[in-house]
Amino acid sequence: MARRARLVPLVLGCFLAAHSVCVGGQSAEEKAANLMIVVDSSSSMSELTEDGSTRLDAVKKGLSSLVGKLPAKINAGLMVFGHRGKQLGDKDIEVVVPLGPLDPETIRQALSRLKPKGVTPLAASLNMAAEQLAGRKGRSCILIVTDGKETCGGNPVETARMIKQKYKMGIVIDIVGLNVVAIAREQLTAIAQAGGGGYHDVESSPGMLLVLPRLMEKRTGVILPVKMTKAEKKKEGAAEAKDGRKIVGGDGLGVLIVRYSVFRPKSLKILEQETGKETSGGHMWAHLKSSYKTYLRAGIYTLRVEASQGYGDMKIKNVVIKAGKETVVRLR
Repeated sequence: MARRARLVPLVLGCFLAAHSVCVGGQSAEEKAANLMIVVDSSSSMSELTEDGSTRLDAVKKGLSSLVGKLPAKINAGLMVFGHRGKQLGDKDIEVVVPLGPLDPETIRQALSRLKPKGVTPLAASLNMAAEQLAGRKGRSCILIVTDGKETCGGNPVETARMIKQKYKMGIVIDIVGLNVVAIAREQLTAIAQAGGGGYHDVESSPGMLLVLPRLMEKRTGVILPVKMTKAEKKKEGAAEAKDGRKIVGGDGLGVLIVRYSVFRPKSLKILEQETGKETSGGHMWAHLKSSYKTYLRAGIYTLRVEASQGYGDMKIKNVVIKAGKETVVRLR
């Protein structure tokens, strides 16, 4: 009984420091005040996704929906590359909506005019986006939506690293990849990591409608509603089940229950699998008989378990939390 009494403060201690963090994972000081959206309109964006829409149309649909859900107080702008022709190379980058108070309709109109034509100058686009955000008050986010890697000879990973060093925590780079092949995924993931953000895979329009709000919740601290038809939810759910990289679930919280038998863990940490960032549950861990319970936003997590003396520590990946559902993890 004495050992059990000592365990609870140890486990809770892992999360007391994060108590001020909201469910979306951002404290008040970390919420993004400025968002520069960067859209890939290169020629490959004319290819079809698994649901029959072109890649660019899937992006347009997802972003048009997203901007209508963002908090009104955020500043937002829209950049695009590859929309005028391959002959322009890495010069084919344009700020089509200057950064300013959020204007969803202006962004939607600019998106509607895009046609896939050119190449993919990621490094140059990152530089231009950072210049647009320089000197802005509050934290800023560069959100890139693309289907491939750099094709203009630039080094976007090094560019992202330089932006991070120059602006410290002021600018975060997030990337959503649409129908991305393995070699491109490696580069895009490295760019996001160098820029202090995360990389997220998407396969279709329903995926865009789901992932973009989930990603921006982390940056704004505001829960954004997701509206999908039953058919879209079913299709995206099936895709998520096949691919552990995707963000899973719908609105609301799910339940994580960690059960133990042979040993009681000294501590438990929850990490967002995409970013490696430690997070806390929606409520503190509750101690039940031979188990612990907490609430988490729908998503995919990694558990780090510090074992009792005589047992090895554990790292448990692909812990899937679905809204309104219980996920049980059993320790040995």
